[in-house]
Amino acid sequence: MSFFRYFFAHPVSCTLLLVFIATGNTYAQDLGNLTLEQALKSALENQPSERAFRIENQINAAQVDKALLQKNLKLNGNVDMQANPFLPASVVPVGQFNVQNPTDETRAIRFGTWWQATAGVTATKSLYDAGLNAQIREQNFQADITENNHALNRQNIALELTKAWYALLLSNEETGFLKENYRKTDELLKDALNKRDGGAATESAVISARMQQNSARIQLEQAEGNRRRNVETLLYRMGISPERAGEAAVKGTLAEVLSQLEKFAPPSFDATSTAANRPEIQQFVLDNRLQQLRLETEKARLRPTLSAFAFFGMNNLTNDVPIFAENSWFSNGNIGLQMKIPVSGYWEQQKQQLPVSLKQQYNAAMQEEALNQARWEYEQARTAFVSARQQLALRKDDIDLARQQLELASSTLKGGTGIPSDVLNAQIALREKEFNWLQTAGDLLLAELALRKASGKLF
Repeated sequence: MSFFRYFFAHPVSCTLLLVFIATGNTYAQDLGNLTLEQALKSALENQPSERAFRIENQINAAQVDKALLQKNLKLNGNVDMQANPFLPASVVPVGQFNVQNPTDETRAIRFGTWWQATAGVTATKSLYDAGLNAQIREQNFQADITENNHALNRQNIALELTKAWYALLLSNEETGFLKENYRKTDELLKDALNKRDGGAATESAVISARMQQNSARIQLEQAEGNRRRNVETLLYRMGISPERAGEAAVKGTLAEVLSQLEKFAPPSFDATSTAANRPEIQQFVLDNRLQQLRLETEKARLRPTLSAFAFFGMNNLTNDVPIFAENSWFSNGNIGLQMKIPVSGYWEQQKQQLPVSLKQQYNAAMQEEALNQARWEYEQARTAFVSARQQLALRKDDIDLARQQLELASSTLKGGTGIPSDVLNAQIALREKEFNWLQTAGDLLLAELALRKASGKLF
C-alpha cells in the first residue's frame, strides 16, 4: 500500500494515546509555524523513551560506582559465641614430664573449653584483583551499548516523525485540491439553477449538479478529517497533547519540499559509512567487543588475588560461667596477607572460551547479513526515488491538461452547446489526476526517507 493511500484511505486511530502526553514545556512551545527540525527537536525532548535512556545512563554510572566499592576498605564488627559440648580428649603420659610421678603415670587431658566467645573488628582490603578490574571495564562498556540503543531509538523517532510530517503536507495539498473542486461544483450548481429559471435547462441538470456538489462536499469533509488526524499524529510523535491540534500548522508547502528533491542525486552505497551510522549494524560490533571483555574477565579471574586483613578484639575461653567469668577475657589481634589461586579454573578455561568464540562468529555473520540488507534497501529506495521523480513531472502535466479539459467543458456548457455529463467526467478525471500526483509525491518523499534510513542518516 502506498504512502498516500495509507494516510488518506485508512485514518490513524491514535487519539486515545495522545491524551496521556502532556508536559509543561510543550505548552509553552509555539506550534503555529513548525519546521521539521523543530518538530524533531520537540520529539527528542518530550518522548518518554528518550527520558528512559537518560535514566538508563545514570543506572550504568551507578553500577560502575557500585563495582568500585569492592576496592574500598571493608570493616566488619563481629560477635561469636560457641558452646563445645563434645571436646576431644587424649591420654597423655604425664609421668614422663614430671619426675615426682611414676614414669608410667598417664592422665586424660581435654583440649579446649566448654565455652568460647570472640568480639572484635575485622578489616580487609583488596590489594590486587585482576578479575574485579576486568569486571569494572565490562560494566563501563555497558554505557556504549546503551548509547547505541539510544541512537536506534532516536532514528525510530525521526523516521516516524518524518512520516507524520509528510502525511500532513500531503493532507494540506489534498484539502486544497478538494476545496477548489467544491468551489467549482458550487459554481456549476448556480449556473444550472440560473439556466433552469431561464428555461435553458431542465430540472434533471439541476439534480445532477446538486449530486455532484454533495459528492465534492463529502470528499472535502473526509479530507479535512484526515488532516486533523494527521495533525494529531504529528503532535503525538512530538510528545505534545492533541488538545493543541487547533494551534498546529507546518511551515512550508509540499511543493517547496519537492523542489529540494528535484536536483538531488542519490550517491552510491557506502558500506563503511552505513556500518558506522546504523545502530542495527553497530550492535553486532559492540556485542563482539562485549564478548571479548567477558572473555578477558574470565581470564582475569584465573589470576591470583591478594588481600590484606587485620583483626583486633577480645577472646573468651572458660569452663565456668560463660562470658562473665572473672579474668576469662583477653585481648587478641592479628594481621596478615591472603592469596587465592583458582586452580580448577585453569582446566575449565577452554570450555568458557568456546561459547564466546561461537557468539563472535554468529555476530560476524549477522553483521554481514544486516549490511547486505541495508545495501538492498538502499538500492530499492534509489530505484523508487528515480522512478517517482520522473513520473512526478508527468503527473503535474496531466493535472494541467485535466484542468484545461474541465475549463473547456464548463465553457461549452455555459455557452449552451455542451452537456452536464461532459463537465462531470472532466471533474472526475481532474480528481483522479490530482490523486495520482499526490500518490507519486508521497512515493517520492518515502523513497528519499528510505534512502536516508538505509544509510543511517535520518537526522
